[in-house]
Amino acid sequence: METTNDTPRGFDASSICATLVTNIEKSNLVTARWRGVEVRIKKYLSLEEFVEFVNNVMSMCVDKDNNPHMELLDFVFRIGVITTFTDIELPQPVVQQFKYLYWTDIYQFVTERIGAGQIELLEKSIKTIIG
Repeated sequence: METTNDTPRGFDASSICATLVTNIEKSNLVTARWRGVEVRIKKYLSLEEFVEFVNNVMSMCVDKDNNPHMELLDFVFRIGVITTFTDIELPQPVVQQFKYLYWTDIYQFVTERIGAGQIELLEKSIKTIIG
């Protein structure tokens, strides 16, 4: 096989990329048991879901007068991870959500099953907006 600049002729990067993406999409949803409950977890977000996640987290950290409340960021981020990546319905009221997310290992359980780099990329995007 002839090569040009160390790239074999006939190498079709877009075809390989398309195949990889198709394979990831097919296996994007995993099922795992947490404390006897079956949880469906999405490993990767689409671009649309990614943008929506960031926008939702940011909007939940601002009050009706547009004052920022960054003290809520970690809590709101955890809510976003659970509601966006899983089929879990968080309990009401918000005090129960806090207990569920901080007093159990559900957040760690879910994030350990999410695709590599997803959480870090979401955190980086939010930190970029915050400045």
